[in-house]
Amino acid sequence: MRARRMMIGAMLVFAPGTFFAQSPAPKTSRIVGIVIDSLHQSGLEGAEVIVSGLASPVTTDSLGRFSVDSLVPGTYQVGVFHPLIESLGLTLASKPFNVGRDSTGVVSLAIPSATTLASRYCGKEVTAAHPAVVAGRVLDPDTDVPVSAAKISLAWVDMVVSKDDPLMHQEDEKHEPEIGEDHQEPSQLVVKLGLQVGLPWLADI
Repeated sequence: MRARRMMIGAMLVFAPGTFFAQSPAPKTSRIVGIVIDSLHQSGLEGAEVIVSGLASPVTTDSLGRFSVDSLVPGTYQVGVFHPLIESLGLTLASKPFNVGRDSTGVVSLAIPSATTLASRYCGKEVTAAHPAVVAGRVLDPDTDVPVSAAKISLAWVDMVVSKDDPLMHQEDEKHEPEIGEDHQEPSQLVVKLGLQVGLPWLADI
């Protein structure tokens, strides 16, 4: 009889602890954010936003905004994928951050400006005189596999205006720019050439 009383007492002590350990965490947290396209000075529409720990991505709206609801409290990280980001050879992701219970985590991510990208690819001296750069990727049209050792040339038209000759005349130029050596991956080719902002150009590959 004494052994049975001890067994019942043990059950009464440990049963409540077991019950609380199995209770799921409440999904009362959320993440909201915005992705900015600094190149076009607008929100990045149609970007795929991945939140760590979640299987399904969300998509930014016409203003670059997104939201993820019904999250359990914890540590999260946000990554953004878009053809423009990929063509620039950039990785756009937040640092890990904590979201508490009944709280909202706010994320703001942005593609760097043209000046920042030009300085990164060409250096500050070239960027100061010609704050523009051409950057992109060369893919095989059938397989979408990056093409290595591709030769790229750029052609454009200079418009010249003078007091003696008020009519504009064109001077066609073609250059074979230097490929950026700081990007070893075949998927990223950077044209290191000072260009005027807004200058129309044609690339031959």
